[in-house]
Formats: sequence, structure tokens, C-alpha cells
Amino acid sequence: MIIKDLKLLKNIIDQLKIDKKKVWFTNGCFDILHPWHIECLDLCKEICRKYSRSRSL
Repeated sequence: MIIKDLKLLKNIIDQLKIDKKKVWFTNGCFDILHPWHIECLDLCKEICRKYSRSRSL
């Protein structure tokens, strides 16, 4: 998701706080998207979910 409007970003952040969700970031250069990028992002998402669950216990 690309967010170009700060007001929209604030609304998203406020809703995430209400839902008690966490925001995780990753970096990289995704100017040309290929299958490894998708796999890498999926792996990052799974790691973040596992880490979040283990930290909330």
C-alpha cells in the first residue's frame, strides 16, 4: 500500500492503535518486483506475526 496523504496515514495509525495492532517495517529496493521479493515479504510477514504472538504472552 502506498500512502501519499498524511491525513490518511494518521487515520490508519489511529485505527491500528484502537485495534491494538503493531506496525512492522522492512526495507529494500523493489523497483522491479520479482518472485523472490514476494517470497521475502511473505517471510518477513510470517516472522513478524510469530514474534508479535510470542511477545504478547
